[in-house]
Amino acid sequence: MVGMEIDDHSGAVGRAVRYLGSGWDERGLPRALVSLSPRMSPVHPAGEGRRMVRDMFGRDIGFDLGDERFTASLALANLPESMWSVHPGLRDKLAQVVRSGHDEEHRYAFFFDDNGFPVDTDCTAMAVGALYDSGLISPDELLAAGRELLASAVVGRIAAGPHAADYMPGVVLVYWQDLPGAQGVSRAPRYDAVACANALYVLRRAMEHGLADPEGVVEATTAYVVDHLISGRYRDGTRYYSRPESFLYSFSRLCAAFPDIGARYAESVARELPRGESVARLSALDLALSIVAAGYLGDDGHQRARRASLVAMQDDRGAWPAGAYYRMGRVPLYWGSPTLTSIFAAKALAGD
Repeated sequence: MVGMEIDDHSGAVGRAVRYLGSGWDERGLPRALVSLSPRMSPVHPAGEGRRMVRDMFGRDIGFDLGDERFTASLALANLPESMWSVHPGLRDKLAQVVRSGHDEEHRYAFFFDDNGFPVDTDCTAMAVGALYDSGLISPDELLAAGRELLASAVVGRIAAGPHAADYMPGVVLVYWQDLPGAQGVSRAPRYDAVACANALYVLRRAMEHGLADPEGVVEATTAYVVDHLISGRYRDGTRYYSRPESFLYSFSRLCAAFPDIGARYAESVARELPRGESVARLSALDLALSIVAAGYLGDDGHQRARRASLVAMQDDRGAWPAGAYYRMGRVPLYWGSPTLTSIFAAKALAGD
C-alpha cells in the first residue's frame, strides 16, 4: 500500500508544509488564481477574470469573480496530518472559511461575495465531505446536506420544465438553479462526472447514517460516473474539469471509501493511471493527483517513479507550479494555484 515504500520524502513534505503555512492570506484564504491557458501561464488574481474573458472573447460572464472557498475545502480534505501538528489551529481556520458559505438549506457557496453565481452541488459535496471526515459537522448535518444533493436530481421537480428532455433521471445536477423556478432560472441542465463522484462520496456517507433514496439517485449517479470511466470519455475531461486525472482522483476516492465500489472498479481505474514515459508529460498537479489516486487504490508498483518525478518539480520555496484543476463551463477560464498544487503534492508524498 501507499506509504510502505522505503523512499523517504519527508524533507520535501516538510518544505511543502512550511510553504503552505504561509500560503494563506489575512482572511484565512488559500487563494485560487485564473488563467486563459490550460497550462496556467500566465496567472492572474481571480478578480481579473471577468475582464480577461471580456477582452479575449468579447463576452461578459455576467458576474464578478473573486475569492473562493473551494480551495479551502480541498485543503481540509487533503492536507497531510503533519500539517495540523506544525500549524495548530489551521484546521479550525480552514473549517471557518468553508462553513462561512453554508446557507439554511445546507448548501455551500463557491464565492465569498454574493455575486449572482449559483450555489452548486460540487462545492457543497466537497465542503460537506471535508467537514464530516474532519469531525467538524454532525451526522445530522451530513444527512441534511445529503437530502439536498438528492433533491437536485429528483425527476418530479423538473418534469414540467422546458428542458425536460435533456435531463438524465436521477443523476445529480451541478446546479440546483437548473431546476425550473429556482431563482427564476430555467436553462438546460448541467452534469459533470467529477461533481457527481464528489456528490456520491457524501451521499454514500449519509446512507451509512440512514439517508433514504427512494428515487434511486445514488444508483443512477453511480451509473453515470461509471459510464464516464468505462466509455473512455474521461480522457477528454468533463465540462468543469479539463484533465482526466481530476476524474481518476475523484473516482479512486470513492473506491477507497466504499469497499463495494472498490471491489468492482478499482482495477479499472488503476489501469488508467499514467505510468512509464507518460509520467514525464504530466503537470505537477496531474502527477500529484495520479499519485494520490494510486494510493487510494493500493500501490501499483509505479509510485516510486511518480514520486521521484514530483519531488524534482518542487521549487526553492517548497511549492509546485500552478496547474489547471477546474474551469468555467462556458469559457476556457482555468483555476488553480501553487498552493492548490502543493496541497495535493504534499498529500501524494506524505502517503497519509
